[in-house]
Amino acid sequence: MKHHIFFACFLYGLVLLVQSCQRSTVEQPIAVIWDTDIGPDFDDAGAAAMLHHLADSGRIKLLATIASNRYAHTRGVLQVFNTWYGRPQLPIGVPDSLNVPDVPDYCHWTDSLIQHFASHVLPQSAVQPAVALYRRLLASAPDQGVVIISTGFFTNLAALLQSPPDRYARDSGIALVGRKVKYLVSMAGAFPAGKEFNIYNDPRAAIYVAEHWPTPVIFSGFEIGDSVFTGLALLQDTAEQKSPLRLAFQVGIHCLHENAIGHPSWDETAVLAAIDTSHELFDWHPGHILIQADGSNSWEEKHAGQYYLLPKVSREQLASRINAYLH
Repeated sequence: MKHHIFFACFLYGLVLLVQSCQRSTVEQPIAVIWDTDIGPDFDDAGAAAMLHHLADSGRIKLLATIASNRYAHTRGVLQVFNTWYGRPQLPIGVPDSLNVPDVPDYCHWTDSLIQHFASHVLPQSAVQPAVALYRRLLASAPDQGVVIISTGFFTNLAALLQSPPDRYARDSGIALVGRKVKYLVSMAGAFPAGKEFNIYNDPRAAIYVAEHWPTPVIFSGFEIGDSVFTGLALLQDTAEQKSPLRLAFQVGIHCLHENAIGHPSWDETAVLAAIDTSHELFDWHPGHILIQADGSNSWEEKHAGQYYLLPKVSREQLASRINAYLH
């Protein structure tokens, strides 16, 4: 009888051990801060939808949406998306640095969103200075606990690195980033060489970040998203209420005459890369970016710590992954 009791206890303990191991291997949500130039192009709208759906599913914990563009509609568009997807109180940061780019929306999709969803635009008090918001969120995060996804200019990131100690943290900006950020994913550059929008609009900030960022940087280059076309399903008329995402793509795709192929997915591929922790979709090519004063870039192989993406699957497969989030 004692042997039976011992065996039963042993089995029970084994079950508890297995369950404990299973719980410990469950992937924890990735804490994400999104830094965007939302406005010049509507791929940022696709990235916004992806991030909110990933947060809904528990894949990420979205800490804030931060603008790197001084364009007047940027704040309102972020509020529209955050409110539509059920996060009206999600912090929004606006740039407070000198020489911030002011790049407008030439297709006027942002005007359409703000007019159509005026009730989603919250009072000015919902907005915070970008660097202070970064420092507050990073100071309260676990070490190596935050992933930053940048789909815009490097203005805020350079200012963060240069920020002094404050009431949130005794660390300098570089020390705070080095302690709290796991990695930075940036939709920027063209590889192995080229000249890309997010760099040449503020090359001084891009150079500073490239030379001083203290954690790994993964670049999703222009050439990645440029041939991944998404969003055509959003052109179809449905009985559902028109969403900000659907309106943005309908206005933008019509403006750019892309009705036959869809829109390039520059910013959406950066979001995919941030959650591709098992390297199922992309390989990381190691080295270091070199940025010139005119915003052109090249790649140096001999230094490590930075990477650019190389797709491991077809462009059609990447498009399918992105399209699944665009609703």
